[in-house]
Amino acid sequence: MLIADNLVLPATPPLSTVGFKQALGENDMIGVVATLKVAEGKNAEFEAIFTDLAEQVRTNEPGNLAYALTKSRTDPQTYKVLELYADQDALTTHGQTDYFKAAGPKLGPCLGGRPEIEYLDGV
Repeated sequence: MLIADNLVLPATPPLSTVGFKQALGENDMIGVVATLKVAEGKNAEFEAIFTDLAEQVRTNEPGNLAYALTKSRTDPQTYKVLELYADQDALTTHGQTDYFKAAGPKLGPCLGGRPEIEYLDGV
């Protein structure tokens, strides 16, 4: 795993879009973009908690194809989580894991508002 500028990348190179489609047979991929506003002074704590969560996701969820934390270049309190799952089952599994459920109460005090979640279908 490579961690640089708040972007956590898997140790192996990502598949191209064509590679994803070939690996999955059909394109059942689901994307998620979560926009998170972090409270002033909570950036380091938020990033540490999220980095631990991201490591667990990539280690334990074979249906998770990407899970990356990114930070706005124009607003240092705005982060976006970019997620990609093989299918709905993989996304459902992610939300039911003990480590994901445990992360909520840790991340909550770091946030400056409710997350905005957008779900996307692969094409």
